Amino acid sequence: MSLMKVIATYAMLYMCVFAQAKEVKSLQSPRQWHVSISGNDSADGSATAPLRHIQTAAERAYPGDVVIVHEGVYRERVAPPRGGESKERPITYQGAEGEKA
Repeated sequence: MSLMKVIATYAMLYMCVFAQAKEVKSLQSPRQWHVSISGNDSADGSATAPLRHIQTAAERAYPGDVVIVHEGVYRERVAPPRGGESKERPITYQGAEGEKA
């Protein structure tokens, strides 16, 4: 097999694996990402270990997920790298119930 065929074969294999991994990620159960001004961006984003920045939550969120922003002032620009897949699987950003964000 020529070097070009080997490279092409590996390139196709890589693309297939990457596409499947992305598809699997989007089919996982939706989760909640919590953000708090007292959080830490290396945390897991749970209610007990929230993230510090909305942008970090946006980078981790996939279709179906909910980003819950807790009370506080967040001075940051948020540019989500992905959106939802449909009306049924959006990425939702909302304030925490009973709190001002």
